[in-house]
Amino acid sequence: MSVVTDVCSPRRFPPWCGQAALWGSWAGLVLANGLSVWAGRGFSDAVALMWLISCTGSFLSSCLLLEPIKVLLEGLYYALWVKRLRPEEQDVLVECPRVDRVVQRVPRVRPPQGFALSQARQQARKVHMLHNMLKVRDGWREGGRGRERDTHSMLNGVKNFN
Repeated sequence: MSVVTDVCSPRRFPPWCGQAALWGSWAGLVLANGLSVWAGRGFSDAVALMWLISCTGSFLSSCLLLEPIKVLLEGLYYALWVKRLRPEEQDVLVECPRVDRVVQRVPRVRPPQGFALSQARQQARKVHMLHNMLKVRDGWREGGRGRERDTHSMLNGVKNFN
């Protein structure tokens, strides 16, 4: 027998329920820690040490033993008994998708004007400076010609970049 689940099922609770559960769990955690500290204040040193060892042991067994076993068993359950309604290898929305050809008239492309034009010029100036800086750098690597002049122009390009 296999159970079929739908991955596209609607949510059962409104979104604020998740936040309420989160804040409620934090409040429960703070309350439990407060009660533990309040109860532990009256212990003797030997009892407090045994209590600390017991808490540490239970935490480590939960993290290192129980949780990995739980994850493995859940994985086996979902892999063997729970089947998806739409498995990945046969995921199609429709049997024969209908493709309609849309003819859309593209309006005439106009060059930028006003502020857009000044932005385009500024961007082009930056790109031009970057290209010059890369040329200078490549010339420097090759043991290029006129290093002083190239270094000077590269430093001016860096200052004027912004």
